[in-house]
Amino acid sequence: MQCLVSFLFISELVGTVAFAASGAIKAIKYKYDIMGIVTIGAITGIGGGVLRDEIISENTPGAFVDLKYAYIAIVVSLLVYAFYMLKNKGIIKHSVTNKMVYDICDAIGLGVFAINGTNAAMENGAFTAVIMGMLTATGGGILRDILCLERPRVFKEEIYITAALAGSVTFYTLTKIGLSSIIVASLSILLAVMIRLMSIRWQWELPRAS
Repeated sequence: MQCLVSFLFISELVGTVAFAASGAIKAIKYKYDIMGIVTIGAITGIGGGVLRDEIISENTPGAFVDLKYAYIAIVVSLLVYAFYMLKNKGIIKHSVTNKMVYDICDAIGLGVFAINGTNAAMENGAFTAVIMGMLTATGGGILRDILCLERPRVFKEEIYITAALAGSVTFYTLTKIGLSSIIVASLSILLAVMIRLMSIRWQWELPRAS
């Protein structure tokens, strides 16, 4: 169990980095100033976890108690901005703000937080655990898109919520039948990430209103 806790802690740090980067990239796309970039990056990095904690916990959301996640999101946002400026000045050749980097960061954040959110609500039953996994995975991205005056991509682009759902259900089901938790967590994260990236690559979509 301690190994799983350590794994999920590390994965949550990775997810925070990934989502913060996606938020900063989106803000740069819309030419926000540095304060806007940092704000949107930070909100994207911790937003899903804050929404989850507000629903399932009577305590202050974890991100406001343990500030390392907020600090990490702020630092990552500043680094994205710094690399963007270096690319603009021709000091470096490769861009960190292109669509491919954005999509990969967004997919990693989605997969990691789907499993972390599910794990946080495992004792509340299958339905609540899966819903919390989906909310944690998509909440930061929804806030990011709203702050950038976009319709949240979670509701209109390829397979998004479905990828989080697949990872969350897989993690909950396999954990409950007693399989190795770290292996299950790794496979569940990978499943959600791959479904999301494949849906972008091959433009998979759910039926929509026409």
